[in-house]
Amino acid sequence: MIHEFELWSAPRTSSSNFSELSSTTLGIDASFYLDRLITQAPFKEPLISALGGLPFSLKAHIENELQVFQDVEIKPVFVFNGLDMGKKHSPFAATDNSAKRNAGAWKLYDDHLAERAVEAFGNSGSVHPKDFYPLLQQVLHSLGVEFIVAPYSSWGQLAYLANVSQRVDAVAGPSELLLYDVDQVIVKLNFENSEFDFIKRQSCLEELGNIPPDMFVDACILAGTEFLPSFPPLDNPRKMPRVRQALDMMKSNGHTGNSVCLNHQEDPQVTRLDYLDRYRRSRQAIKHQIVLTSDGKVEAFDQENAPGDLHDVIGQRLPAELYFYFSRGVVGPRILNQLTSGQVYEPCPVDGGDSDEYKQLILDKLSSHRELALSLLSHSLARAYQHRKVELSCWFDPRKKHVIDIAELPVSRDTIRQWNVPNEVIDSNPLLKEGISLTSAVQALTDKSFTSSTRTARDVSGNKVLETVKEVTANSLWRFLHLREYIDSSHNLTSWGQVLAAMLSKADPSDQFEEPLFLAVELLRLRYLSSEDIFPKYDDAPSRGSDTDKANALLVSRLSCLTHLRHKPIGFTGPLTRNLLAYSSVINAVRRSNRDLLEMSLLTLLLNGDASHDFRGSNLPGTSQDQPNGTNNAPLTKQPSFSYGPAEVALQKLTMLSLPSDCALGIAMKHYLDELNGHDDPTSAKTKEDVREKGPAGWFPHAIGFFEDLERGFRLWDAVMAGVRAGIAKGVVEKGGEGDEKSWENVDKWVQGRR
Repeated sequence: MIHEFELWSAPRTSSSNFSELSSTTLGIDASFYLDRLITQAPFKEPLISALGGLPFSLKAHIENELQVFQDVEIKPVFVFNGLDMGKKHSPFAATDNSAKRNAGAWKLYDDHLAERAVEAFGNSGSVHPKDFYPLLQQVLHSLGVEFIVAPYSSWGQLAYLANVSQRVDAVAGPSELLLYDVDQVIVKLNFENSEFDFIKRQSCLEELGNIPPDMFVDACILAGTEFLPSFPPLDNPRKMPRVRQALDMMKSNGHTGNSVCLNHQEDPQVTRLDYLDRYRRSRQAIKHQIVLTSDGKVEAFDQENAPGDLHDVIGQRLPAELYFYFSRGVVGPRILNQLTSGQVYEPCPVDGGDSDEYKQLILDKLSSHRELALSLLSHSLARAYQHRKVELSCWFDPRKKHVIDIAELPVSRDTIRQWNVPNEVIDSNPLLKEGISLTSAVQALTDKSFTSSTRTARDVSGNKVLETVKEVTANSLWRFLHLREYIDSSHNLTSWGQVLAAMLSKADPSDQFEEPLFLAVELLRLRYLSSEDIFPKYDDAPSRGSDTDKANALLVSRLSCLTHLRHKPIGFTGPLTRNLLAYSSVINAVRRSNRDLLEMSLLTLLLNGDASHDFRGSNLPGTSQDQPNGTNNAPLTKQPSFSYGPAEVALQKLTMLSLPSDCALGIAMKHYLDELNGHDDPTSAKTKEDVREKGPAGWFPHAIGFFEDLERGFRLWDAVMAGVRAGIAKGVVEKGGEGDEKSWENVDKWVQGRR
């Protein structure tokens, strides 16, 4: 939002009913849409920054509001922000400040000031719309609602859709859209009353004295936007809004924002913020925004007059084909940003990251994931990318740069060349014929005769390439598992692959444990699935019973953070545990790293031509607009109805690891076990009955099936134990001595007595 926009624009804002938009196509900025659902009453859930994960009500709100659009015949097209533009200034400032505010909220909670703590958690600034992009995209995909991921800024893409391609009839988003020559912008959506507020650009110019459009853009940038903070000399307290202050300053300083910055470049605050350079970059980014055009090209506004060094402002260009997959949500921005910017920023986690173990995880233990993903992508692009150096910076020591020299990394693409398994081989296995999943992909490789048939080199003639969703999904998954060393070069399961297979075989499919069990194995490999005290500064771990009771309760509670507590679509009410929030930060770091690698496995399969041209997309430059089975995959052409192409469908088969974990079920398990351990005989039937009679009403009043979810947490433990036993037999998991109370078998006996 342009700083103080509502103060001076209110007289020019109009309202209307959703019915006025009936039979139109509405372009919606995804961040603008989500921001309302996560920061404004009655939708805001303030304890998300204390739990991690997703708001419990978010999906229901999205589905309900999409139904409202459908009822009034409004066709939405959501536009998501894409890659970062250029290098970030002070990349850790926002997350560091949020962490400090969150720490203050925890202090209030520990002091038993519950209401103030809840308010402080809600105002910590730890929750951002981008955190929930994957969920919104999954909901949109499931309901057949169109979305586009912009190459860079969603605002420029929306302006293109409205002004150039005329793909949409109206746009809804923040006031910054007015900087892009959009005639009018819907700045508020009120689904409760089926109304919207909008403002016309010309009205803004008139409100500010009939100023020229360029002067309006400059004044808004100086006033402060998401591009750039307010120009420091404007921060002196005055009654008039900053936009009017900026205009006054421009009128006495050359009538442009650039001249204002030049005339104040000796100001210490202006110098400290590097404001002149950042202003110029912001101005160029608006004037020459990069967009995805109707014919699949990625180019700048006013391409003919764009400066030759625009890549210094926007970032390094990628192939048009990659932007196309990116626009359809086939791949997220993390690894693409790292490669194009040459920077990896690891921000402070929501719990505060006050743990040497977490810092070591980010800096060292997950480095192989990061390097594999960068290597895989770079060797599918131009040679220049294969010789790039990428710098890793972490919030706890931002000045220290850890250099990743891509030229020195193993060529990970060579590791997975033999995964081009065709349909006829896939369907020869009964498990895979029923459908592709992590379970079927892993268990199929326990069949030696099938395994030998999967070693399939790519047909260099191009006559035999992957053509179906099943082929691309299965081969992407196998490539990912191979890169993570669950599969060896002979396509047999490694020892860790057999651990994963044992867990998946034990699990009940109805529990949907594939992702939790995969992450459990990853945590085992990293030695983070344990009861070790890795967060010594957070003293709210299990506290009742003997030291053994406390340690075992902590281990089972941590494991339960891998799955979810079912909850009514309403804000969380219940106890909080910073120790388990910190552990969910570990889980999410591991999840993100593996998600990046899974996405690169799919993306590079497409980029390398291992799938047919028809599969890869109908709107790639130079390709036919006809798709198999009548599916039109063109992202920006006006269509009577929207349908997703094969690449997007394949992505939806690989949603594993895309959504963040919360620690709610971990807290529930910790609370339950602590209650048991507070009794003299925690394993007796009477003690369990006494604890159950208290019921969840006093603990988690909005939980759905509280004790059923606890039992599901115990079933997760059972499945993990099956893998642990396989790992002990293979020598990759430490057994522990019979007299060791922390040995896996002794912990299992302890767990079984308390379920």
